Amino acid sequence: MTTMIEKKSGIGKRIREVRNKLGLSQTEFADLVKSTQSSISGYELEDVPVPADILLNIVKECDVSADWLLLGIEPDVPKNQKERLMLTTFRQAELYNLTEELLKYSKWRVSEGKLMYEGKKEAEKEDTKSTSVSEAQEGIQKPA
Repeated sequence: MTTMIEKKSGIGKRIREVRNKLGLSQTEFADLVKSTQSSISGYELEDVPVPADILLNIVKECDVSADWLLLGIEPDVPKNQKERLMLTTFRQAELYNLTEELLKYSKWRVSEGKLMYEGKKEAEKEDTKSTSVSEAQEGIQKPA
């Protein structure tokens, strides 16, 4: 008789970690992610596969990365406060179905920023050209 060794992915450990960080019992966590206490126990022990809808609920309700939950890969952490604020704004906009308007506004702001940046670059090029011409003219000696 051949026995198959099951390799656990670690998703159960990560689900338990999320639940513990939130300070919830298995029953409370089950209510949050629309599951049952016995299912949560099975997911944490990795005895039962986690359905896609429950995974999605965990990601949305607990604000965790799907990459981290499924694979244990740490997500890119926003580098600064502005980035964190932007992510929070997008999440809140999604709650009120304002994502489309926010995306339009963001695209407009990015295009405005690009125009300003390109304008500064163009001005720097002009300054460099005029400086180069001035330096070249100074280097030319007038015939006596």
